[in-house]
Amino acid sequence: MGAATTVGLAGCIGGDNRDGEFPSDNIRHIIPYGEGGGSDTYARGILPQVGEELGVDVQLENIPGAESIQGITEAYYAEPDGYTHVGHTLPTAGIAWLLNQTNDDLSQLKGICQYGQTPYVIFANPDEEIEGMEDLADRYEDGDLTQFGGSLGAANHVAMIQLREEGDVPWEDWIVYDGSGPTVQAAASGEIPVGTATDSSAAGAVEEGNIDIVGVLTSDGSSVFPDTPTTEDAGWTNVDEFGAIMRTASCAPDTPDDRVQTLADAYEAAINSDEVQEWSEETGNEVLFNGPDETNAAIESAFSTDEQVDLDQLQ
Repeated sequence: MGAATTVGLAGCIGGDNRDGEFPSDNIRHIIPYGEGGGSDTYARGILPQVGEELGVDVQLENIPGAESIQGITEAYYAEPDGYTHVGHTLPTAGIAWLLNQTNDDLSQLKGICQYGQTPYVIFANPDEEIEGMEDLADRYEDGDLTQFGGSLGAANHVAMIQLREEGDVPWEDWIVYDGSGPTVQAAASGEIPVGTATDSSAAGAVEEGNIDIVGVLTSDGSSVFPDTPTTEDAGWTNVDEFGAIMRTASCAPDTPDDRVQTLADAYEAAINSDEVQEWSEETGNEVLFNGPDETNAAIESAFSTDEQVDLDQLQ
């Protein structure tokens, strides 16, 4: 089990004093990645305000493993009472499930909401002295670089496979890390020369000078790194479909609709609050809100990614 912290209202009102209302006790929010990644960053930026809206504490628990499937499965099998939910990403979760097949139909997860959109970026260890996306491509073409780091089966893995197949970035060896945080750390330490992860997870290391930002994997660019060139700027293959992720909150399949809606309403109010809007503006981490219906449709689509992804290339 992963590390847990509690955010929200200290000394919240307990179940005996809430007359059976939901929620009458603390909420458990699972982060299916390690600490320091984008999902962890968003949870710590938004969930305290969700707790304020609900009037309870929110316990954040990191449960990494199997490219997020371990933590997602934990929420899938939780008591369907609305007290446990998971903050995962789409379409990444669907791809990860292809690589870590279980007997669980994760497309039946109950969608609460989508609360953020995050592009992937490419970064490098400063010692590599990579000067932009054209230089990056040339270094791989010449064989000066062969390794590229990232999560196994994440959307950015698919995007980089597409770029390799089209000859834009002909990397040879994909070095696997369990989430964005460890990938950033690996590039910062020089364990890998180049990696890809979410812009939110790379921001701190870039600010500290531990990694250099090289490019953005979606033509929409990055609000965290607004001046960084995109795949479109470089003239590379369009990988927008897998160049960004949607941050999604889900819970156990049989969770009552009224409790799902209560959680969704709390997320919406939190996202529109001055506190979260200021956090978003200060950090560049984009927030948005899509309700349960749109979220359920996205979940169903994401867990049908076998129609879009060649699984053999991800092994």
